[in-house]
Amino acid sequence: MGWSIRIDERSPVPIYEQIAEQVRQHVRTGRAAPGLQLPSVRDLAGHLAVNPLTIARAYVDLERGGFVVTRVGRGTFVAPEPPVMPEAERRRELERRVRQFVRENRWLIRSGDELRGMVEESL
Repeated sequence: MGWSIRIDERSPVPIYEQIAEQVRQHVRTGRAAPGLQLPSVRDLAGHLAVNPLTIARAYVDLERGGFVVTRVGRGTFVAPEPPVMPEAERRRELERRVRQFVRENRWLIRSGDELRGMVEESL
């Protein structure tokens, strides 16, 4: 697995939701490619030191959302085509990430024009 999952035990977000959200992000960004087999419930539970039912709940949530498919006796795999994010949700997520980026990198940003220019170049 070329990516990791981290649990924040101080977070008010339930652990299964933290896991599911991180897997969704890995799928959306391409770090978890279509067809990639996820760790078994037992293996991931052991690795993260959480109850296997927590992992199972995250996997069920991911399957309901269309991010993974489970093949009985074979495992859980990233779906061939991840679901399309609704436009309003996509916009909220992008805004959240931009605000977070600016907040975390405020000390590097000299001006809005400089940042806009760098974003334009990157696109």
